[in-house]
Amino acid sequence: MSDHTVVVKLRQAVLELASTSSEGLTISAICAAAGVSRTDFHSAAANPIQLLGEALSDELLSQLAQAHDDMPQGDRLRISLNHVSRWSAIYQGPLHHELIASLQKTLFAALRSTNVEFMASHPEILPAGVRADDEFAITFIASHMAGASIAAFAHWIEEGDDDIERAIELFRALAPRHMAPLWNRTD
Repeated sequence: MSDHTVVVKLRQAVLELASTSSEGLTISAICAAAGVSRTDFHSAAANPIQLLGEALSDELLSQLAQAHDDMPQGDRLRISLNHVSRWSAIYQGPLHHELIASLQKTLFAALRSTNVEFMASHPEILPAGVRADDEFAITFIASHMAGASIAAFAHWIEEGDDDIERAIELFRALAPRHMAPLWNRTD
């Protein structure tokens, strides 16, 4: 069995087990559900929580990678919110704190990248005083915006709110004016 096949089987198994109960997240249970050995497990992951975090992050990144370049930011956020909603029992469960860190890292990178790319390709929307060739300033602004979004995501998860459209409208309302085209673009 190839390394890739082992990883896929382990990730599917850990997601299935975690969706029913975090108590079943032992290496033995995951290996049995995946049909692989403990050696295979240890070649793929350090522990069950790391495996679960990677499985969730990879699924989200895979979904975001399918987004087309001109997709409005609200639709990109909807992908992320749907992912969190689908796995809400896991994200809100006993492993909440361990998994939130993995989700935040994944979302931060995705949101910052989207914001940097958009500002770089639309220099006319940059805030006053920020030049189009100032990569540090653009990344700084994109990081600030992504960080604020991550805090809002964490609140949404902790509150157990399942109204995705309301969350998107709140994100839209808080977006800086210079980023409005990112929310409405159809180019």
